[in-house]
Amino acid sequence: MTWAKNRFKSNPSVNTNKITLIGHSRGGGIAILKASEDNRITKLITLASVCDFEKRTATTGELKSWKETGVKYVLNGRTKQQMPHYYQFYEDFVANKERLHIESAEKRLKIPHLIIHGDNDTSVKIKEAYTLHRWNPNSHLKIIESADHVFNIRHPWIKETLTPELNNVISSIIEFIK
Repeated sequence: MTWAKNRFKSNPSVNTNKITLIGHSRGGGIAILKASEDNRITKLITLASVCDFEKRTATTGELKSWKETGVKYVLNGRTKQQMPHYYQFYEDFVANKERLHIESAEKRLKIPHLIIHGDNDTSVKIKEAYTLHRWNPNSHLKIIESADHVFNIRHPWIKETLTPELNNVISSIIEFIK
């Protein structure tokens, strides 16, 4: 978070020692890890967050051929893209497995954590939100009805208004931050 301190150091209205961190999907898992390590983060919000990196496609599979080719492709069920997963990712995960353990990080959290998840998410199952909340009973769990992994938004978004599900997410975030 050095970038935030450097970027905003001359702005007296920005307090870089009181940061709210937001992460989505795998970024939610990363945000949990960072929030457990950095006391400048005073609130955490995760959207459709994973609860375990080890069980994800990028750390499983046929390791021998993956290592030989250096890359494997995994179908993104939502976008239908073939996503490259490089073997280096697996090596980095193994080398940093303890630090990348989301359960331990979630249990260490002493700050408010808002967990938001859609009940129609096929990319990261809603069970993962309930698991995070179970690991940290002081967290706040918000389930968004009829929402998918991206709260029913698509890219590019050409409509004039957001989906009701994303509006619900935004309202929940604003209320949590206040």
